[in-house]
Amino acid sequence: MGIGARAAFTRVAGVAFGFLVPAVAVPVDFVEEVFADVDVELLGPLAPGETNTIAGQLPGTDTDTYVFEVAPGNQVVSVVIEFSTDVGDSVLCVDVPTADFQVSTTSTELPRTLDLPILLGPGQHEIVLAHDPSVLEQVASYRIELEVGIVDDNQAPDCSAAVLSSERCWPPNHEFTLVEVIGVVDPDGDPVSIFVTDVTQDEPVLSRGRGSGRTCPDAMLVDLDGDGAPDSAALRCERDDVGDGRVYTVWFIATDPNDASCEGSATLCVPHDRRPGGDCVHDGPHFDSTVCSPRRR
Repeated sequence: MGIGARAAFTRVAGVAFGFLVPAVAVPVDFVEEVFADVDVELLGPLAPGETNTIAGQLPGTDTDTYVFEVAPGNQVVSVVIEFSTDVGDSVLCVDVPTADFQVSTTSTELPRTLDLPILLGPGQHEIVLAHDPSVLEQVASYRIELEVGIVDDNQAPDCSAAVLSSERCWPPNHEFTLVEVIGVVDPDGDPVSIFVTDVTQDEPVLSRGRGSGRTCPDAMLVDLDGDGAPDSAALRCERDDVGDGRVYTVWFIATDPNDASCEGSATLCVPHDRRPGGDCVHDGPHFDSTVCSPRRR
């Protein structure tokens, strides 16, 4: 995404101007009138978080149109227009065609402030100001403030297809098997960091069964890349010989460079035996594999 916002503003010739504003009577010649050229103003660049201000005066016989460009990766997040000159009961109108937005104000209170409920994304936009020409002797002073911010279009990683690099362990020799989380994808193609938070199992760590070996702990969190945060796990290849196989669950958080993340889990099975259909039954509850106690997660 862009790190700066380019907002180039050009004040161009008056244009034919019409509004569909309920409960406001606008003269027909107001819609049909075309006005002379005015000076051209070019403003920018504008960084995200800053406000670009345009000030001008709008006679009763004029229409001001500002054409501006918002750079890719940015958006106008706030549009505030303030009319500060007493123009009696005249109609002051604002049109933003790309947002399909029109509004008018007839209040005599000053200032007349319009905080437009719109967002303007990357591309070219217009803001058109018009003044009821029936009040020819009055001039409406105005100020337009446009705040530009970054478009947050980053998508979080997807943990739904995550698996472990090894999904089964045999033989149950009480040795550790190193596993990594794979299968996490990022819709934007960003690199993803894995942080392993916990490992659980569906048999007690200190089971009384002969096959469990009465060893502990049954899992360790491993930091393979040396950054101080565990990204893998070592799982002890064993199960209770009177059970239906052991299921280890590795819990993790996947994060992209923009700090968007997803949480997930993946499992490894230590089957009771190698007979056909001898897959593990994940019957819980979850015990903390990383401690030497029957503590449940």
